[in-house]
Amino acid sequence: MEIKLFSFFDSESASAQSGKKCICNCVRSLFPTCGEFDDFSSQKRMLVAVSQSLQAADVVIIAVQGNMYNTTKRMLLGALGTDMQTNERVVKALATRKMKESNFNANTTFPVSSELLPTSSYIHCGFAVASGGQRLIYLPVDAPKAHEVVYGSLFDYLAEFAEP
Repeated sequence: MEIKLFSFFDSESASAQSGKKCICNCVRSLFPTCGEFDDFSSQKRMLVAVSQSLQAADVVIIAVQGNMYNTTKRMLLGALGTDMQTNERVVKALATRKMKESNFNANTTFPVSSELLPTSSYIHCGFAVASGGQRLIYLPVDAPKAHEVVYGSLFDYLAEFAEP
């Protein structure tokens, strides 16, 4: 199984390194031949690489730093022409929090038919979406959010299609 890992951040931090390591360990525990992350500091360059990988890879995992998370999610899904829907589970979790409407909407909308990979705060939740035989997984790269997604749902999600 061909798996590609991409990360996008504006500055390499200990938090991003910890998150990338956690995600890699998770993926490699089920798919030992998986390579390293390809790191990007430009959205456009990353989207070009992701687009090329979607033509060949079975699974594309994208991990993004928090301050660019929702913008990159919107840009990626717009480029893919993905229909979006509001996730009621996230809406309920964030309903009492004070945040800008645009931020609330960005954190509560996900691709139609995607599987939620939540963080404990429900801010910057990840998701996985399948189309044909391919899967796109979008995650936060910063610890502790990356760790919450990995240990809370990513292991289980990947194990569903990993060979025994």
